[in-house]
Amino acid sequence: MKYDCDGCKQPLSIWDYRYHGNHYCRQCYDRLFKINICSICGKSKKIFIDLAVPVCKICQVKDRPCIRCGKMEYTPGKITSYGPVCNSCSKYFREYRTCSTCGRTSNSVSNRTLLDGHQKVLCQSCYNKTLPICYRCHKQRKAHAFDENGNPICHICAHEGERVCTQCGASFPAGKGRICSDCTYQNSYRRRLTFGRNTLSVHMSELFVMFGAWLVKRRGIQYAVVSIPRYLRYFARLDHIAREITRIPNYAEVVERLTVQETRANLLVTVFLDQTGAIRIDKVIQEEYSNLDMIDRYLDRFDEGTWAYIAIEKYLEHLFVKLDIGKTMIRSIRLSIGAAANLLSYAKELSEDVLTDNGLHGYLWKYPGQRSTLSGFVVFLQRTFHLPLTLPSKDFPILRAPTAGRIQLKQQLIDMLRRRGEGKLYENELLKIAIEYLHGVYLPDNVNISFREVVLHKNKDLFIYLARQKYYLSREFNS
Repeated sequence: MKYDCDGCKQPLSIWDYRYHGNHYCRQCYDRLFKINICSICGKSKKIFIDLAVPVCKICQVKDRPCIRCGKMEYTPGKITSYGPVCNSCSKYFREYRTCSTCGRTSNSVSNRTLLDGHQKVLCQSCYNKTLPICYRCHKQRKAHAFDENGNPICHICAHEGERVCTQCGASFPAGKGRICSDCTYQNSYRRRLTFGRNTLSVHMSELFVMFGAWLVKRRGIQYAVVSIPRYLRYFARLDHIAREITRIPNYAEVVERLTVQETRANLLVTVFLDQTGAIRIDKVIQEEYSNLDMIDRYLDRFDEGTWAYIAIEKYLEHLFVKLDIGKTMIRSIRLSIGAAANLLSYAKELSEDVLTDNGLHGYLWKYPGQRSTLSGFVVFLQRTFHLPLTLPSKDFPILRAPTAGRIQLKQQLIDMLRRRGEGKLYENELLKIAIEYLHGVYLPDNVNISFREVVLHKNKDLFIYLARQKYYLSREFNS
């Protein structure tokens, strides 16, 4: 932020002296602040000329606490218009500037002198990346010395070597601070656990504390410190349910308001609550809601109002009617809706707004094993939307040889590899020519394939599954 000098009102460009919230240029500073003896500390300092009793800038705030942390004994770091700030807290009162490397605006951004002598406007994170890592304390600092193997050592580790932890008495590299790593993790763990306990209601606060201790035993203190904030968000979601019903919810109430997918994403919390008996996992309810979650995700593939969305939604209503009278199960509905969604997604790739035989037969050429699962959906579309769809025979597809000769296919493949294009059309054409040339199998125009369907085997062989067959590809396709 640019300021004007409060003395001469000219814009400040390079030099900026601040006093009681005012900004002064070099000339005005020399004019308004003269050498005098401070009446308190007795030292010779530059003091503002308008003061009746000469008192230096530091003594004016002597015996006043830091306005941020409240400490009385500290090294002054900054004197603001609101009062003094200690050296540790002064970073929170810096102006926000934009880092020239990452582009983020932060109060840690300042002019930094790099190891090569050049200056650059950097935040603390980007500046640290320019520094070597101390071999002993593993902090990113300027190298003060090097060991016999050429590993950098920071100034603190080079001069002090090791320190004794002020909490546990253990020895550790001096560059890490005053507290060892184990105590640092323990302190962070206690602070985060206390914060979480105070945030949650009586229904979940003690469970959260118990979970913290359980997590340390299961995964270690370091993992617990890093992960506790993420798991606290899930506990807060559970706590919201508990506040509504004024008790700890059961598993059915949890998955009714949340999702099985969310409980699985927080698997350690779910396992802990099940082991302690706080929220027992009901396998039947888990499977039911898991299937419902999957069905919702299949519907989310399509935009509301489109023909595909309407078709899936009506088919789902039809299947739920069968569920109510006991003619099907929720798992069967999920499998049927999944196959139908995959078929309509495939038809969409062929630019079909409404499913036709072209899309249906192309999909079943790739996945003939889906014929039985899709038969009910095809019959439903025939009756509900009067679509002229025909299911291919059970022995579909019958593989046949390519129409182009082998020499011609080889040249086409070489040309395609040289061209190195991008996009779905290029991938589809390249893979089709490769399979026709390498395996002598013709792929119809309504069969769409892409690199994402190519599987990399552990021995680095590449292959793709089509029409119940495994087709190997050259390793060149992995470059």
